[in-house]
Amino acid sequence: MRRVTCKFPTCLFFLSTLLTGCGLQTTSPPDSATGTALSGRVHGGQQPVVGAHVYLFAAGTSGYGAASTSLLTSGTAGSDSLGQYVTTDSSGAFTITGDYTCISATQLYVLATQGNPGLPSNAINPNLALMTAVGQCPAAGNLQATVPFIFVNEVTTVASAYALSGFMTDLSHVSSSGTPLAQAGLAQAFGTVNNLVDLSTGAALATTPAGNGTVPQAEINSLANILASCVNSAGASSVPCSALFANAQSGGVSPTDTVTAALYIAQNPGVNVSNLFAIPPATSAFQPSLSSAPNDFTIALSFTGGGMSQPLGIAMDGTGNVWTASSYGNNTSLFESLNEFNGTTGVALSPASGYTGGGLGMTQTIAIDPFGNAWASSYAIGSSGSLGVVAKFSSAGVPLSPSTGYELPQGTDPGAIAIDGSGNVWLAEPNTSSLFELNGSTGAFLSPATGYSGGGLSAPDGVAIDNSGNIWAANRNGNSVSLLNGGTGAAISPTTGYTGGGLNQPNAIAIDNSGNIWVSNGALFNRFGQIVHYGSISELNGATGSAISPSSGYTGGGSLTPVAIAVDGIGNVWIVNSQGAPACNPPSNLNCPTLTELNGSTGEVISGPNRYTSSSLYKTSAIAIDSAGNIWLSNAIIPGSVTEFVGAAAPVVTPTAVAVATHSIATRP
Repeated sequence: MRRVTCKFPTCLFFLSTLLTGCGLQTTSPPDSATGTALSGRVHGGQQPVVGAHVYLFAAGTSGYGAASTSLLTSGTAGSDSLGQYVTTDSSGAFTITGDYTCISATQLYVLATQGNPGLPSNAINPNLALMTAVGQCPAAGNLQATVPFIFVNEVTTVASAYALSGFMTDLSHVSSSGTPLAQAGLAQAFGTVNNLVDLSTGAALATTPAGNGTVPQAEINSLANILASCVNSAGASSVPCSALFANAQSGGVSPTDTVTAALYIAQNPGVNVSNLFAIPPATSAFQPSLSSAPNDFTIALSFTGGGMSQPLGIAMDGTGNVWTASSYGNNTSLFESLNEFNGTTGVALSPASGYTGGGLGMTQTIAIDPFGNAWASSYAIGSSGSLGVVAKFSSAGVPLSPSTGYELPQGTDPGAIAIDGSGNVWLAEPNTSSLFELNGSTGAFLSPATGYSGGGLSAPDGVAIDNSGNIWAANRNGNSVSLLNGGTGAAISPTTGYTGGGLNQPNAIAIDNSGNIWVSNGALFNRFGQIVHYGSISELNGATGSAISPSSGYTGGGSLTPVAIAVDGIGNVWIVNSQGAPACNPPSNLNCPTLTELNGSTGEVISGPNRYTSSSLYKTSAIAIDSAGNIWLSNAIIPGSVTEFVGAAAPVVTPTAVAVATHSIATRP
């Protein structure tokens, strides 16, 4: 008889009481305090903006798309439809006295609109808008102690719009839900701005403040120059503004101010790139800048350290931290390990050797359980020969599994790993065409010692768990997917599995909030090593197993040898391609990965014909999305790196095991 460690209602109770990031409860509002004086400067390019209206806003917590809260009260220069404001002087300087209420733990931003950016006859630019995401209000309401001077310009606008993209609809609507995880994700998004720009000078960074991350400074400056061409003009009737508003669109809607234009570019970074790049003159305000139009306008950071060495797997925990599974040493001091990074700052939390022990072998994939523990699958040499090993670590990186790990049978080599809402661990094992289930508390087998079989399982490479707790596997050899009952391990799918929809060498699997199944299909090679099928994406109905995608799968946008897949909080599908970057020579070079985005409702490509790219991507093999909407990718190089695409996706509930437990897979927190 199968032993169950935790019935779902009981687990749900534990999650709601033990996990601050599970998103099951809203927080009670903290006390408010009167703020202290703030000062700063508003510039358009390198010129002061005179007479600009400067507002102080707090991001909302009443739901996505809700209005921000205007904080200024009495003693200001005036008010309009956005709220009360102060104005800038002849040098672009502004001062906000203590005439505002700052609520502890809320996230604040400064917005500047209108004003004269150097136009004759004291004219104003009615479409001028700039912003700076200031960050969290301190408990005592003393912002001046943490942000003594606030620069507001096009660089801070770009950084803010990108980081807050998952929570923002326009310049006065920045908001999340009121759940703890949503507010933590919002705080992480505000904090990420500090990795892109120096808020006190308005200058784009080249290196993150912690020193272990690289920033695309020239690209940020180029985006700022695009905005500056419109900011330093008479407004919408000018050639630069007209070009900006015509090309920075979202869903066919044009912006009417430069903050919203920056947001639309952030949310649609593959659209009209060349047209946007051509807007500013060759000599522009912010340097260094790009010398030619990029492939896309995603902003990607790269982080190193923490003992990484050829990281393969990647996962997010409930506190916003990023975990990777390093697979190999480099003949010096780096060995198989787990690695942890602060998701806001990118600072390595694991030591220079990573987290080791617990039976880690050649580590491949990683997942976080509902209680914050990390589980990793490995291939190791044990007492009975070569076999699969599973290791468990606490949230602090302390090994919880024995020194030999939790061993699978000889000859096994587990790949993908997933954790259900009870905390039990599921492993895809292609060598034996089976799925293993381990008790999340003891590591003991809940499946037979030889694993579960049936339902068409045939060399399963990918595994995922749906909102009902049932288990899906992508079968590399069967060109199919299998479905098992998560309570009993019994097969639900037929003996051939579910087929169709273009399934062809499937290797990874993800599930959307409608319960539909998304599968990445890898490349096919002929006997001469030439690619004869570049891969595709399949979609199946989760209730029936029938195909939704066409017989060839979704192939638009160049899904070149896809190797990993994820679904974000609004249902869009993200695919890691192991090759295909246009700048590569040849374009099929396996060391030139790309990122494809599909509309989860239609399968339509959003990322454009050349996909999204970054110079930091190299042998990328795994993807994770955090509760701030950032996309994280692991690059399997020595010593290794992780890439963060800032604000590219819609936020999701993390870790995935908590999303399973709370029936919130692929939804925003």
